[in-house]
Amino acid sequence: MGVEPHGSDSITAGTVDTYVQNQVGTTCGNLYKTVIGRLDRYPVPAFPLDGHGDLLDIGCGWGRWTISAARAGFQAVGVDPEAEFVAAAERVAAQLDVGARFVVGESASLPFGDASFDVVFSFSVLQHLTASNNERTFEEIRRVLRPGGLAMVQLANSRGAWNMFRSRRLQSVPMLYYSPAEMLRLGATVGPSTLRPDAYFTLNGQRSDLKLLPVSARAVIILSEALCGVARVLPIGRFADSVWVLARRSG
Repeated sequence: MGVEPHGSDSITAGTVDTYVQNQVGTTCGNLYKTVIGRLDRYPVPAFPLDGHGDLLDIGCGWGRWTISAARAGFQAVGVDPEAEFVAAAERVAAQLDVGARFVVGESASLPFGDASFDVVFSFSVLQHLTASNNERTFEEIRRVLRPGGLAMVQLANSRGAWNMFRSRRLQSVPMLYYSPAEMLRLGATVGPSTLRPDAYFTLNGQRSDLKLLPVSARAVIILSEALCGVARVLPIGRFADSVWVLARRSG
């Protein structure tokens, strides 16, 4: 399910925000390194949920997932500790005529009241933080969710084949990997939890960006999608590199 990106992401050449042009490799991952400074549209992905209500996007960066959530029908708010990212997100949302709100704040100390949101979402964020920070973040997620609300948080799986290979190499960006059991334990902080495979051999690649990316990156994304399909009928989900933790806020 999910809402596909709008064609309006393709805008006049040269008008993609300069900050986003320079940060796309950092925010979207290694598959996007070749398009740094060369974007002709914003890589806003399809949102994995359809719905309505109040949604919080933790670690929103320049706003790609918050914008996607707003288009899917949510009243979307993005939060990020970097003021420059928040400023860029506001510029991009205004440029794309999307009604989303952005706030500066830390994931482990969210600047929102109790029971403020129906959905809390986070993608490609917590794997770059510390284990103690993430423990507090899941406690904060529970606090700001309304009873029955959904948390959907992406984490890097220590059992993923590509992640096991990466973890043995010197990485320019530190990564935090969780086992499936550890992910379920974190999710249980919020409430009853399940895991869903998100991607194989990548932590960020999005099908909506195929036309932006080189052939090698496209092949990774297509293979990943095929394996996610296989995971619906065969027990290979535990070996996904990118995994969704889905937790429902208990009463």
